[in-house]
Amino acid sequence: MLTSPPHPYRPSHAKEWIAGTIGLGGHFVIETDEPVGVVTLLRHLPAGELGYWLARDHWGNGYMTEAAGAVLADHFERSADTVPSGHITDNSGSANVLTKLGFREAGNTTVFCHYRGCDVNVQQMQLTARQWANRPAALPWDPHLSTERLVLDRLTEADLPVVQAEWGEPQVARMTATVKAGWNRTEAMDWIAARARHSADGFGLAIRRASDGRLLGYIGMGGTPKNLGYMLGRDHWGRGYATEAASAFLHHAFSRFPDLDVIEAGVFDDNPASIRVLGKLGFRGEGAGDCKSVARVEAAANSLYRLTRTAFEAST
Repeated sequence: MLTSPPHPYRPSHAKEWIAGTIGLGGHFVIETDEPVGVVTLLRHLPAGELGYWLARDHWGNGYMTEAAGAVLADHFERSADTVPSGHITDNSGSANVLTKLGFREAGNTTVFCHYRGCDVNVQQMQLTARQWANRPAALPWDPHLSTERLVLDRLTEADLPVVQAEWGEPQVARMTATVKAGWNRTEAMDWIAARARHSADGFGLAIRRASDGRLLGYIGMGGTPKNLGYMLGRDHWGRGYATEAASAFLHHAFSRFPDLDVIEAGVFDDNPASIRVLGKLGFRGEGAGDCKSVARVEAAANSLYRLTRTAFEAST
């Protein structure tokens, strides 16, 4: 199922390959209680290709989806560059891995396979940053939080109809900094893509009703210092969802970032409901100013609130 290794593959070939990886970066060993495979994504190349192999005894356990997913997550935290890959067309296992990670077909080619001693057909694949954000596979490190009434998980482009129709309402959009009132499909899709990508700096999650999976809103955190933001569709206001979602989110955030001591949040002064939510969570006012919103003509009065780890633990 590999094209480049020579055949027969001798110890000298393995030593030569290992020596050639030193100092390059982008070569990762997959380990359980022992080394079982390799994933490669060379960052120093303009279009570094994702490659991998796994020892036969460990096929079918989901190891490669998890391992390759970890390498891709690291890549897309650093870069928006598209990642190419591919598989020999009779390698259904590799095809499944790439599909689960969001790769899409990008043409066919033939490559010489040393083991088979002939050219083989290869399905070329590629993965963009947007496709990665909307990958079908749920990976082990993807946050999935549950409360009594809610589930918080990845926001994807499948959520576009609700995002465009409900969050673009003027009453909702004007309480945010980045949501455009009456936005079109492309604008809403770009907004989702920008927030569906987790990074070392922060992350965001969809807020869904646990009983039926209905998308209710969104909550996220990022920047320096860390800043919390959230929203709910207008039909879901006044039911305590924001407090319930934010409490679970903050528990996860303080756990995920052990050095995080303070989280800030800005709120428009004409949004008393959000001010009450922050108060319940332990946030305290720190000052006033003006803030722009793409849904407002002019900057509006805005107040800054801060939450310390100690205050949050005391309030919950």
